[in-house]
Amino acid sequence: NPGVGSPALQHAYAATTYQAQGSTAERAYVMADPSMDRQEMYVAASRSKGETWFYATPEIDLERAEYAPVVPGREGLDHIAAAAERDGAQVSAHDLALRTKLEGLSSPELSRLRQLCDGIGGRVTGSPAFQRAVQWGLDGFKAAGVAAHVEPFTLRNGWAAGPVDIRITGPMGFSPKATSWGWSAPCDGRFTILDGGDGSDAALQALGAKAKGAFVYLSSEPMTTPEALFGEYLTTSRQAARLRALGAAGLLAQSTRPLKLLYRHLDPLVADGAVSSLVELQVAREDGARLARLLKDRPVRARIRAANRVSGPTAAGDVVGEIPGTDLKDEVVLIGAHLDSWDLGTGAIDDGAGDAIVAAAGRLIAQLKTRPKRSLRVVLFGAEEMDYSGPAYAKAHAGEVPRIVLAAESDFGALGFSSSDVARPVASK
Repeated sequence: NPGVGSPALQHAYAATTYQAQGSTAERAYVMADPSMDRQEMYVAASRSKGETWFYATPEIDLERAEYAPVVPGREGLDHIAAAAERDGAQVSAHDLALRTKLEGLSSPELSRLRQLCDGIGGRVTGSPAFQRAVQWGLDGFKAAGVAAHVEPFTLRNGWAAGPVDIRITGPMGFSPKATSWGWSAPCDGRFTILDGGDGSDAALQALGAKAKGAFVYLSSEPMTTPEALFGEYLTTSRQAARLRALGAAGLLAQSTRPLKLLYRHLDPLVADGAVSSLVELQVAREDGARLARLLKDRPVRARIRAANRVSGPTAAGDVVGEIPGTDLKDEVVLIGAHLDSWDLGTGAIDDGAGDAIVAAAGRLIAQLKTRPKRSLRVVLFGAEEMDYSGPAYAKAHAGEVPRIVLAAESDFGALGFSSSDVARPVASK
């Protein structure tokens, strides 16, 4: 019935679903504009549970919809998709985006995400928890009907955080709350703590020979934006390099998170499981501020113990799912997320959510009756937090780089889109 909902259908940025009022058609196919190509503007209507739905499958901007969408539910959506495929419609990326949105909280990936984050928890590369996460990834691909395997790699060292105990010498009995950075060396001894101020090159250079064999406390500004987080990685890397050159035993970095909140990251100069020669610890922000006040008067002596465990060469790997294409099967679209996470939390945002997002995309594409022209590769990278998976994967697959037409990673939840200056014009099309 071309008259039903026609004002909406004539708009290129109309909402993706409509309830067709008064229609008695079991199924209908309506073109928004006869001059448009069938695959650019294709609408299928299907009755589901007593209601008729129109479904647009073209280049529709879901965020700029001018009409309130009505959600047909999974059963109706499957019926619509099947009707479209029978009629030879080309399934678009927006079809898959809509299917994912409509599944919402009923998505099987949400339940699996709870298993990953609550049941397994933090998963440092190479740890027993990480190995359970690898099996979680393989099981998920198998359940979705996606062929999967593990591409192994070996870290120079496995690492597990142990308790950190800092006891300031003196009558106050002050023990700052602290934790280790990833792949920091263990230590147990009595040390002098010096004030390194804000950790600028000038402040650290001013310590001179006094820094040799000492721990240096570094103050910080509160972190309020994602950009500040990445800035912190670069800053701490520079500070650690400077302190190594001065012969310091270790650093105590003030947490950029509020109150007693601790987190973990890696010195970017420590790669592929190498253990830092510098003992790198983080002190809770509130306790760090107290320590800084004490250091204004004089250097402080402390007993510092970090019981980190280093285990030598350790096996790990990436979990890879493959969906073969058809006409252009030698060309690969690669989507990924990272399976590893630090162990002070459960790795929900960084990057369990990304794992669920790409797994859902792979499952939905695998369920299509019309296979995609290009092959799809879904990779759950195993060592992103230590900046190892990317370079290792690129090296292992260097010969097929010309065939990878698009690569995208979902990280940090779904906070937005970013790309390189080279990729942005292509990705925006």
